[in-house]
Amino acid sequence: MSETRRREGGFTLLEVLVVLGIIGVMSAVSIPRILDYVRQGRVRAAAQDLTTKISAARMKAVTKNANFGVLFVTQNANTYWVHIEDDMTPSTNPKGKQLLNMNTPDAAQSVRGQLPAGITFATGAAQCPTLPTTNPPAGTPALFPAIVAFAPNASSFRFSYLGARCKPVAGDTACPDPTITPAPTNLIMNDGSGNSTICLWDARVTRSRAVTVASGGRVAGQ
Repeated sequence: MSETRRREGGFTLLEVLVVLGIIGVMSAVSIPRILDYVRQGRVRAAAQDLTTKISAARMKAVTKNANFGVLFVTQNANTYWVHIEDDMTPSTNPKGKQLLNMNTPDAAQSVRGQLPAGITFATGAAQCPTLPTTNPPAGTPALFPAIVAFAPNASSFRFSYLGARCKPVAGDTACPDPTITPAPTNLIMNDGSGNSTICLWDARVTRSRAVTVASGGRVAGQ
C-alpha cells in the first residue's frame, strides 16, 4: 500500500516532459515581447524625463519672472541646455542679457542636460514617426495640431515669464534670437502652428518618442 501511495504522489516522466514543453512554448512566445517592451521603455523613459525637465524650465521662467524668459537649447545629438538670459550681475553687463557660452557656462544661469546612453535627438523624419496626430486612439483627444513630418529647423525655443512658448526671431524684442557659442545644432522643429517639437531616437531598437511644447506652454510626450 505504501508503494501505491508513492506512485500516486509523484509525476511520471511523460507528465514532466509535457509541463516542460508548455513552459518552453510560453517562454518562446512571451520573452521576445517582454524584451521588446523593455527596449521600448528606454526611449519612453528618456522622453518622460525630458518632458519633466522642459516643464521645470517653464516653471523657472515664471517663478523667476525672467524678462527674457528661459531658453531650451540643443547643443548636439545628446546634450541640451536650460539657460536664463537675465543677467545676475547687471553691473558687468548693463544690457542685462547673459549670453550662453557652452564652453564656459555660468552655473547659476546655464544648466546642461544629457540624454541617457544610446538615446539621441532625432535628426529627421525617418527617425521620428511618433508625432501628434489628428486621429488619436478612440477616447483620446488630439493634444496638438498634426505634424506631417519631423523636420528640425531650430536649435532653441523660449518660455516667457508668463510661461508661454515662443520661437526666437532675430530683431524680435518680444522673443529675441539668442546669442550662443559655439553654434548649437538644429534638432528642434518650430512649426507654423506655434509648436516646438523634439524627438528622441533609440537606434538600437529603431524606436522614437516625440516631446511637443504648445504655444501656450503646455508640454506633452507622444
